[in-house]
Amino acid sequence: MKKLYFIGLALILAAAVAIIAYGAYLNETGEKQITERMESRTIPLHGEKIKFRNICPVFVLETINLSSDEMADAVALIDGRIENAFVKKNSNVRRGEVLFELVNEDIPIKIRQSESSIAKAEAEVLRARNSFNRYERLKERNATSLEKYDEAKMNYEAAEASLREAQAVKDQLLVQDSRQDVTAPIDGEVLILYKQIGAYVQAGTPIALVGNFERLNFSLTVDDLRARQISIGEHFELNFRNSGSFRKAYDTEYGAGNLGNAQVFSVRVKEIMPYLNQAAEMR
Repeated sequence: MKKLYFIGLALILAAAVAIIAYGAYLNETGEKQITERMESRTIPLHGEKIKFRNICPVFVLETINLSSDEMADAVALIDGRIENAFVKKNSNVRRGEVLFELVNEDIPIKIRQSESSIAKAEAEVLRARNSFNRYERLKERNATSLEKYDEAKMNYEAAEASLREAQAVKDQLLVQDSRQDVTAPIDGEVLILYKQIGAYVQAGTPIALVGNFERLNFSLTVDDLRARQISIGEHFELNFRNSGSFRKAYDTEYGAGNLGNAQVFSVRVKEIMPYLNQAAEMR
């Protein structure tokens, strides 16, 4: 009996030791699996240098009107018919460049008439001078009266005055003749052609509009809160990329189509009205 008792006790002890060893094994492998799972959930991070950028307010503009400080009409200075046009729309021109040539058929006729009047006045001056010189010699010899001498002198002076008047008339006509060329008043681009070749215009009639598009102005109304985020002289970007169509006044080449990123322009705040030190809801 004792032998069977010890054999049973030995089996019980062996089973207990096996259970304990198996438990230790399970515990060790479980911790290892947990560690591996935790390591597999690690996300690698890469460092990045801190960057700074200015945050500017954004304004959505449905419509803006661009204007230029330098815009002027090329005006006809005399009456006449447009004979030639030396520029087209959107042409770049310099101040003083001839844009159009006018023809006034009366001016050449009047110039010839003035030349004829000058020739007659010169002949009259020559006759009056000879008469005055003759009376001057007679006066020195006391061979004529003082009245006739004074009369010859006045006739000579009147003839010279008539000659100067005739020359002034011709000079004025020559000035009008030079004004048959219509020139550009400023440097810039031809924005509008009011008249075409063959049209008859009177003095003072605008024929073309010339403008300088190198610098344009526009204004918009914003509330006071946004206006105080802006300072005079600050630079911004005027962005047309979100616009379905891009058109400018006068139908210039700038409205040729959507230019994508090229439709982003640098702008500068020129003025804020009313001034920020004055109370206002809108500026």
